Amino acid sequence: MLEERFKRRNQQIEKVCSNNKVKHGVHMLFNFRPLKISWCPSFKAGSTTWKHYFVHKFVDPTIQLPTLNLLNKFKTVHTYGTWEGGATRYSSEAKGTLRYTIVRHPIVRIISFWKNAQGCREMIASSLHKEIILKRTLPLPNNKASFTAEFREYYEWCKMVLQHEVDENSPPASSPDNPYLNPPSITFSELVDKMRTTYNGHWSPVSEWCELCTNKLDYVSKLEGEPGSCGI
Repeated sequence: MLEERFKRRNQQIEKVCSNNKVKHGVHMLFNFRPLKISWCPSFKAGSTTWKHYFVHKFVDPTIQLPTLNLLNKFKTVHTYGTWEGGATRYSSEAKGTLRYTIVRHPIVRIISFWKNAQGCREMIASSLHKEIILKRTLPLPNNKASFTAEFREYYEWCKMVLQHEVDENSPPASSPDNPYLNPPSITFSELVDKMRTTYNGHWSPVSEWCELCTNKLDYVSKLEGEPGSCGI
C-alpha cells in the first residue's frame, strides 16, 4: 500500500514537471555511497535528524551541533548523462542508489520555523533572526547605541546558554522600551514580511531545493501522513 502511494505521488510529480513550469533553485542532493542512498534535505521536515545522523556517521560522531556545510564533500556535483528513466546521473552515485526526501505542508514548515525561533538556539544558529530584530523601528533614535548594546549583551548571553555556562531563565536586564528585546525573538508578522523578499531553504518550495524534475527521487515521503515511512 505504501509503495503504491509513493508510485502515485511520483506520477503526479512527473505530470507537473511535464508542464515545464517548475522552478529550480539550489542543488541539494547528498550521496552516501557506502549506504547506496542519496538524500535531499527539506528544511523543517525532519532534516535536522537526518543531518545529525549523516554527520555523526561519516564526519565526526562527537560534533554537538552539526551544520549542513559539514556534508558538502558528499554533495553530488559532476554529472554524466542520465540513468534509465531520465534521471540525472552523478559520478559519485553507484548504480541502484536510492534517492529520497521528506516533505511537509508549506504552512506547517513556516509555523515550525517561527516556533523554533523563540529561543537562543536559532538566534545564534542563523543570522536571519538578528538581522530582522535589528531593523525594528526605534521610538527614540538617540537611544540606538544603548539599545544595541543591550541586544549584544543578550546575544552573548544566548551563546553562554547554549554552552551551559549560565541559567537560561536569567537573561540580562534590559530597558522595557527596547524594541530589540521586546520581544527578544522574531514575530510571525516579521517572518512573513521577510519571506516576501528573501530566499531561504526553510520556506522555499521543495521543488526549488531538490530539483525533483531532473533528479527523479525514488521516494518523496510526506511527514504528516507517513510517519512510519520517515525511517526509510
